[in-house]
Amino acid sequence: MPLTAHFVVDDWGIANALEVLRGGRVSLVAAQDWDRTRLADDVWIGHTPEFQQRAGASQRVVQEAQSSGFEKQMIETVPDRNGHPVFEIFRFVRAAAAVTPSN
Repeated sequence: MPLTAHFVVDDWGIANALEVLRGGRVSLVAAQDWDRTRLADDVWIGHTPEFQQRAGASQRVVQEAQSSGFEKQMIETVPDRNGHPVFEIFRFVRAAAAVTPSN
């Protein structure tokens, strides 16, 4: 991850907990304030579909990235204390089909 990367949160209820856990020492950006030119630079944190506060929040972000030639690459799924997958940590990478080999 680049040193200038932000963590982008794409759903309600994630940012405050991260701010508390990290003591304000992490660069968090809300999805609605995110700069689309940073698609390949930032790391995203969202809820799994079962735990989304705003239904479809993560899927809307993924669709927008796909329309720009990127695909979602999972980094990790974080469970709650009962083992249920609650958070997804991911980034966007250029889609294989969008990359053309040079001759």
